[in-house]
Amino acid sequence: MSEVWLVLGVGCVFGCVVLIGIFFDLSQSERRRAVRLLESQVAGTTSENVNLREQHLSETFGRRMLVPVVVGATKVARRITPIDARDRVSRKLLLAGSPSGWDAERVLAFKIIGLGVAVAVGFFVMTVVGDLSPFIRIVLIGLLAFVGFVAPDSVLNRRVDERQKEILRTLSDTLDLLTIAWRQACP
Repeated sequence: MSEVWLVLGVGCVFGCVVLIGIFFDLSQSERRRAVRLLESQVAGTTSENVNLREQHLSETFGRRMLVPVVVGATKVARRITPIDARDRVSRKLLLAGSPSGWDAERVLAFKIIGLGVAVAVGFFVMTVVGDLSPFIRIVLIGLLAFVGFVAPDSVLNRRVDERQKEILRTLSDTLDLLTIAWRQACP
């Protein structure tokens, strides 16, 4: 019985590491795609014979594998989250300065993905620790699931706080510049 748990735990850890790697690869591919788009616009090259298979294979592995996972998690997130959750996340994204590559659906999808990964990690940790009562196991798995679900919100809230602090730091300088410009324009 313990061998099954060990294999399951190792599989969960491997899956978590792969998902983290795919996430970082996806974030880098967004930047590379923007650079390629700008280069193609500058060069003025357009290819009329587009091979869809080669175009699909030219995308990174992370983009080909993670996008369907995020799309599926987005569908699940739409079903299980409250109706106004998307609006609240959109407002937070606006307050955070609309970070590139972030939208409300993606944040909600990563909440669902974080929940699943945290539950998998919880089961793995329970197999390693082993001698805990069933009640403590359930509580720990629930706690990890809660952390996985709330982690994207906490990252977003931190971005909002950082932007608010940056606005407050630069506000006085901006007001000084506006005052100087107004005094020069109106003698």
